[in-house]
Amino acid sequence: MSCCGGKRKVSTSKTDVNIEMVSAMFVTDNVSHEVIYGDARLLGGRRIKYGKKTNGDVFNVAVADIKARPGRYLAPCGEPFDFDKNGVIIIPCKDKPVAVETVHGEDLTEIPGVGQATARKFAENGIYTKGDVAKLSKEELIKIGVPPLSRNKIEEWKLSRL
Repeated sequence: MSCCGGKRKVSTSKTDVNIEMVSAMFVTDNVSHEVIYGDARLLGGRRIKYGKKTNGDVFNVAVADIKARPGRYLAPCGEPFDFDKNGVIIIPCKDKPVAVETVHGEDLTEIPGVGQATARKFAENGIYTKGDVAKLSKEELIKIGVPPLSRNKIEEWKLSRL
């Protein structure tokens, strides 16, 4: 188990992009859930959508987003991130154990019904692995904007995995 993240491979069109991710805690004064977008333009000029988060939620965040708004994210132990003179992130509290899932992106176009456009929609909504897709409800697929024929093929694929 790694302390604080890793690289996430994201398919954006015909090329793959590796995005350095670390586990971070979201910090806000807002007491309700809010949809969080990254500040850095990473995915073909688009921002990453992290989904609904509230103060104290811990999730994988692009290092570029932490650089863009350092006060918005803390290390899971509650300490601020720092960067060395070369811009490399310094992870505080390495001696404290933190349970973090390191996510490695997968080629989502291997899923029936998922082409480049749908894979891009998934990435924009923080969905990077086949496991992420398998957890999506039909309503979530609709909300993301997956076309009906693709939704049906994805639902069939999910059933075939059981």
